[in-house]
Amino acid sequence: MRLILHKDSLYKWIYAIALITPFLVRSFEFNVITAILFLTISVADCNLRISKNMIISFTILALIFSLGFVVHFFYENTLYDVAKDTLYLLKPLIYMLLGYFIASKIKDKDLIFKTIIYVGIILAIIHFITVLFFLIDTADYKISAIRNIGGKDNFVELLVCALLIFNKKNKYFELKLKYKKLVYFVLAISFIMYFSRTMMVALLIILLAANGYARLSQRTLIILSSLFLAVLIFYRILFSLDIDRGAEGFEGFLYKIKIAPSEIFSFDVNLKDAAERWDKWRSYEALKALEEVSDTPGGIGFVFGKGLGSLIDLGFEAQLGKEPMRYIPKIHNGYVYIIFKTGIIGLIFYLLFFTNLYLQTYKKVRTIKSGFINNMIAAIALFYIFTSLIISGIFNPEDVITLFLGALLFLQHHYREAR
Repeated sequence: MRLILHKDSLYKWIYAIALITPFLVRSFEFNVITAILFLTISVADCNLRISKNMIISFTILALIFSLGFVVHFFYENTLYDVAKDTLYLLKPLIYMLLGYFIASKIKDKDLIFKTIIYVGIILAIIHFITVLFFLIDTADYKISAIRNIGGKDNFVELLVCALLIFNKKNKYFELKLKYKKLVYFVLAISFIMYFSRTMMVALLIILLAANGYARLSQRTLIILSSLFLAVLIFYRILFSLDIDRGAEGFEGFLYKIKIAPSEIFSFDVNLKDAAERWDKWRSYEALKALEEVSDTPGGIGFVFGKGLGSLIDLGFEAQLGKEPMRYIPKIHNGYVYIIFKTGIIGLIFYLLFFTNLYLQTYKKVRTIKSGFINNMIAAIALFYIFTSLIISGIFNPEDVITLFLGALLFLQHHYREAR
């Protein structure tokens, strides 16, 4: 009994550390190596059968990596860049497996949800205090300054907000929070202070999908149509306003919302116009990547990509991070990123991965908890489908939601087997 309790505590802490480390240590390589170490510990202590859904999900992601690895031999990609891309493409696999095995080790399955909620609350408190002291110290209320000091997004906090909304009256898992109103206040303020368009849309997607609205039905179509109409009206009003590009504060935030569609989907970017180039940066780097895979013998790169270690030529030295860069290993658009590395074939695998997860919402269940788990898996699939347009989806270096996804895949199997 003592050994079981000891393991329960050990894996709970491993789960918490794996979730919080990427936000405290801004080193992609360190976080992946740490996750590999935790995974090794978990696998060494493993004696369970892996579920069919986990095998399917793992296999599809492994095929994407394998394709990129094989293709790289046909190009002169450096060993350093190949190694870096190897970590990028293996990271979702590592985190998903780690989440799966951790969930299998923790005796009290409610700890899976409680741990991520506690971690999210800690991150919200840190963010809240950081921004508050910055504002007191500098009196700089520019949104860009607040985001630079506090961070541009935090999807663990987003997930925590969604879970707390779902779990009213402990409907799906037991959770006792002290100072509940204060916790909710800090989470809400922290969420708002990210001023993240992506977080706002993603929260709406998760709330709808996890409540079962991912399944196509007449009611779902009415809700989606209403939302689409509301967005059209909102943008109609937004484009009627004369918002200065250099505006600060809330007006500057409205400008960012206004340019969001062209930032992602524009196919005409004037390189000579610096303002337009940066406003449509995601579109620009995606177009450059597509140009490179098309500019291969017979367009073969478009089919198979250019493999691990391939670099995208921006055409000029852009100030990205601390130093100017012309050749970059990855871009914001996850779909184009996959095409660049593994071609259309890799993209098909990528879409199959999400399709498999999304279809879990249609599975028949006997318990309310199983239904919730299936809907959450589908919600995360839709979340990644959306974020793949903006921040590389599951290949975002700072992403930890795949850790929670792996845990959900185990819980899906666990509650089905426990019937």
